[in-house]
Amino acid sequence: PRQPNICTYARGSLTIDCFENRAHSVEGLASFSHVWLVFLFHENRQRSAVKTKIAPPRLSGERVGVFATRSPHRPNPLGLSLVKLEAVRDGTIFVSGVDL
Repeated sequence: PRQPNICTYARGSLTIDCFENRAHSVEGLASFSHVWLVFLFHENRQRSAVKTKIAPPRLSGERVGVFATRSPHRPNPLGLSLVKLEAVRDGTIFVSGVDL
């Protein structure tokens, strides 16, 4: 979904696999209500032709600056998303409100 508030029950999971002891890497995380996901728009290959103004679908053709939108077409391919933390088990993080 484009907006996490539209589909609050969209769920996902992240399994930590870059550490030998995954459970230690997420110890204490369950005490938080939300987590930030930082991700790479890895399929965005048009960085050289990024437009500064775009027309998001929900604005009926109105054009706004790219940084005022959730567009993946940015000069920097990094994304940021706030998700609700549902559970943490054995190095796997379970979230909802996923908008990726």
